[in-house]
Amino acid sequence: MRKTAAGREAMSGLAAAGALAGLITFIAPAPAGAVPVQLKQTYSCVFPLLEADPVTVEISTDMPAEIPVGTSTGALRIHSVSTVSGRAAEGLTTVGGVTVEGTASAAVTVRTPDGPLSLTVDNTLRKTRIPDTPAPFTVEADGQAPPLSFGSPGSVAFEVTGLQLRLTPRDAQGNKTAIDTFESVCTLDPPGQNTTLHTIKVVPATPPTSPTSPTPGPTTLAHTASGSTGIKATGGNAPVQGSYTATYTPQSGKEGSTRGELHLTSTGGPLPLFGFLPATASYRFTPQGQSSGTYSDTRGETLRQPTVLTVPQVTLFGLPVGGGDGCRTTAPVELSLAATAAEPRLFKGSYTLPPLTGCGFFNDAISAAVGGPDNTMELTMKQG
Repeated sequence: MRKTAAGREAMSGLAAAGALAGLITFIAPAPAGAVPVQLKQTYSCVFPLLEADPVTVEISTDMPAEIPVGTSTGALRIHSVSTVSGRAAEGLTTVGGVTVEGTASAAVTVRTPDGPLSLTVDNTLRKTRIPDTPAPFTVEADGQAPPLSFGSPGSVAFEVTGLQLRLTPRDAQGNKTAIDTFESVCTLDPPGQNTTLHTIKVVPATPPTSPTSPTPGPTTLAHTASGSTGIKATGGNAPVQGSYTATYTPQSGKEGSTRGELHLTSTGGPLPLFGFLPATASYRFTPQGQSSGTYSDTRGETLRQPTVLTVPQVTLFGLPVGGGDGCRTTAPVELSLAATAAEPRLFKGSYTLPPLTGCGFFNDAISAAVGGPDNTMELTMKQG
């Protein structure tokens, strides 16, 4: 019983520390004129059958101190390292763990002069070996987020506000341990601590020196996306939220084309397992390449995004029964959305879900409960 408790406490500590190592990871070279910034936070993560454990993480990066209106920040890089306790190492070896890996989705709020922009940044935790003899060890992570530009002068604060984890410990043969893959939502503990990683000063753009108006060029805009998706086979709706960053390239007058990426996640919706068991599933739409579309001041805007639907977790009566990072559609899904000129922020459309694979023992039942045509998507886009 003592070893079991140690394993549970260690898994709690490792899961929080490992994922917090990748709390937010904007990848690419440091932008010109960047300054070094740091943030130190403490989180508490709770897992099924495990106790909460506090973890402190230090994040450091280089970000621009000042940027003109309409100018891209460029891509950003953050590298985080967390130290996991010897108690966690002992608990992991107790349950047969030799390595640990997984993903972390960080909640980042960008507070702009025009309103807040919410981003979900997915990160991949590096596969990390657990010490054979209980001792502290480190976990690192990396991820990616798009560049941003801002439409009004003022202060833009980047705040790290939360974290969701999906972790998998594995044995010496690379197999999952008895703990399997699990998810956890981490919260700041204590509340009220600093969440601001950095604040950028956005200054007015320098006006052109030529008296002739320049030809408009491509403009990159970031949006928050929120709404719902109706998966016909489940008979219900699931809330979705995410981000849409696109480059608008004018072609003629007030018309042009778009290229970008639409990222969406869902906290969960109904999934009638075997047609009658009241299961619940969470969903994630991961773009497969860039989206394409058109815009016009008279016809509105279109958006076509190739994506893969992943079902990270399926629960029945609160217990996980399937899903995971490998539970996904067997082929890409094309989200085809459109907004009218009368309602330019409201995008509506439909999509077809192919069968699922990699969902565990109940794969066929989960696939049958989700796959099929005539699924709907409705999103409200707000420029940040």
